[in-house]
Amino acid sequence: MGIEDYFNYGIQEKTIKTEIVTTSPSDLKGMWAIICANELTELDIDKDEGFLSLYSINDIYINLKIEKNSNKNEYILKYSSISSQRNYYENELKIVDEDIDKNKPIGKLIILEDGKAKLEWIGLYNLKKQKLEFVGKDFLLIKENGGKLPLILEKCE
Repeated sequence: MGIEDYFNYGIQEKTIKTEIVTTSPSDLKGMWAIICANELTELDIDKDEGFLSLYSINDIYINLKIEKNSNKNEYILKYSSISSQRNYYENELKIVDEDIDKNKPIGKLIILEDGKAKLEWIGLYNLKKQKLEFVGKDFLLIKENGGKLPLILEKCE
């Protein structure tokens, strides 16, 4: 018995079993919300595309591109186009489609172990103004969540 054996005598290696949950874009399919019963803000996902309520004052909805990130259970959200936009208030936020960067991520959706999702919102990058827009309470989901982060979404049935 060598010195190494002396110090390791009676110690057994334990293996810890971990369950890795993996998701695919089809698992995301459906409506996601902070509180499904409210039916206020929508994030609707269908494979690699989505639809999002962005801003309430001028009733702005956008289309999204959804890309699988290299990390398990993470998806990158990118701006694709305006779905619809009203012009109720002239001095409030609006989108000019060609001014928004379609290559920069606007958020990241991370699927949690309990089946819910954490949305890490970045905002839309305005190329003309060289700044992020629809951040903080200008983003409807943050406003609906009382300005609190993180945004935890549940899948609505």
